Amino acid sequence: MANYNTLTKIIVGTVPSGTQDSGTSSTLAEKINTFWQTLDTSSGAVQSMTSVPIGGHTVAVIIVYLG
Repeated sequence: MANYNTLTKIIVGTVPSGTQDSGTSSTLAEKINTFWQTLDTSSGAVQSMTSVPIGGHTVAVIIVYLG
């Protein structure tokens, strides 16, 4: 079995206005950007990022990255 050494982060939030800026505190965009900034460019390289609507304005963002 292959060992891909990946980790998965799921961030759930709302996007009530349809758009957000990562510079605005407590928004989903800011939470995603803050997490992204914690990743190391070599050991924490992002493998994929996907968003899934949950209902209404709620979205789950799934980030798979190297561990």
